[in-house]
Amino acid sequence: NLSIYFFHRFNIVCINHSDFETTFFNEELFDSLLDNMLKQMDCLPLEDLFVLNNVLINSFEPALKLKKYHYLERIIETGNAIITKIQDFQKMPIFNLLEWKYYLFCLDNFEKAQNAFENSILFTRLINDTYLEYKLKEEWEKDSNLINNSI
Repeated sequence: NLSIYFFHRFNIVCINHSDFETTFFNEELFDSLLDNMLKQMDCLPLEDLFVLNNVLINSFEPALKLKKYHYLERIIETGNAIITKIQDFQKMPIFNLLEWKYYLFCLDNFEKAQNAFENSILFTRLINDTYLEYKLKEEWEKDSNLINNSI
């Protein structure tokens, strides 16, 4: 149901602007909505899967900040499955970005993170999106510097 997506998006906006302040953010509601979103791929018509994928992308950062690592791999797997199902390969570089963040910050695996970064760049070149390529390189440098400075 699309109303659930919009409510979830509203919840994510509140998270990003409130820094998880309980006045605006309910962690149990976030968990419940995300659990529900992750089960929707096979229940929704194809045209709603575009929206679902966007919601999953937007759910990744709050889940990462909340250290809800058990959701991150599921978000990536579900998002990649949706990309394949609806053939929306323009989102692939974004899911590669989510994947590298998961490998870097959750699994502490720089090699796999770097591979995901390189895949994101390959896909941006494939779809000829030079701006996205630039932004991904900028984000990779920021993330890899965070890791290198913490060693």
